[in-house]
Amino acid sequence: MNKQLFLIDVGNSNIVFAGFQNQTKLFSARRNTRADWSLQNMQDTMDSILKDAKWNPEQLDGILISSVVPELNPILTSAVQRLSGKKAILADAKTIGLTAQSTVGVDRLLDGLAAYMLYGSPAGNESGGPILIYDLGTCTTLSIVDVRGNFLGGQIAAGIDLSLRAEAEFTAQLPRLQPEEAQELIGKDTVSCMLSGAVIGTAAMIEGIFDRISQESIATGNGPATLVLTGGLSALVSPWIRCPHHIETDLLLKGLSLLFYRTVSLEQSAY
Repeated sequence: MNKQLFLIDVGNSNIVFAGFQNQTKLFSARRNTRADWSLQNMQDTMDSILKDAKWNPEQLDGILISSVVPELNPILTSAVQRLSGKKAILADAKTIGLTAQSTVGVDRLLDGLAAYMLYGSPAGNESGGPILIYDLGTCTTLSIVDVRGNFLGGQIAAGIDLSLRAEAEFTAQLPRLQPEEAQELIGKDTVSCMLSGAVIGTAAMIEGIFDRISQESIATGNGPATLVLTGGLSALVSPWIRCPHHIETDLLLKGLSLLFYRTVSLEQSAY
């Protein structure tokens, strides 16, 4: 299906605007998540991004939004309507369709949907083990989906940038650092120690949790877990993870794209 999809991912720190066609990303742009976005400013921003990509907003086949900042949702949906004349699909637990036992953030459900379609049944995961999705952003979140598409739960920990920020804010002498590549396991000065603790410490946490869950899965007669990394900081952590893993930088956006085709399929089957 040759569809032009405009996808919007609203996170706590950034808003990502992306254009997908045939489930492939053709362009993306990132803006800061701010509480003072106005309707006109949001519309102008979207219009500028689409013009830069030479996409006509009136020819979009679908606009989908994932948001963990609810107060921005009315502005986003109204801006989309004014710009394109189309109603956006706002992702939620009902539209995504993964079975979950309790309330889960829409971002984690979309990650779960995409990872399930890419690495679980019916994509060919024959081990029967669960899929672990680590999203490395403001927070480091773990989401676990089984091969039948059930959302099992997960964990939430402070992200790398959040940890570095807290260390600077709540100590007298530690500097404020931006996340960057850790060069060595054992730091030789304050900066390298902080980066090693934040980056390699996160990698060690992921390895440890992956190993424990894999062992539990094997003990129950299933195969080992499958590990998927996503989020803006995954590239910093991946080199320090020793177990096999996949990197899907655009996992949530792929989840939104898959949600569009699922929604269209459900609408067509209703007739």
